[in-house]
Amino acid sequence: MNYARMVIEKEAPEEYGYERIRFNLSESSIADRKLSDIGLSLPDLTLFYGEHRGEKELRALIAG
Repeated sequence: MNYARMVIEKEAPEEYGYERIRFNLSESSIADRKLSDIGLSLPDLTLFYGEHRGEKELRALIAG
């Protein structure tokens, strides 16, 4: 079997090297962090589950 890695696999943390990545916020296996740990402050930030099909205005722009 001749297996070729996809581009996304070549860019994976396992390939790039975890020791070279300072803040890996996209990896699901990282320890919980606070935004203040990386110097960010977002007062009164509300996180919510938005429209699952995308915002109506954005869908209209894409369809246009």
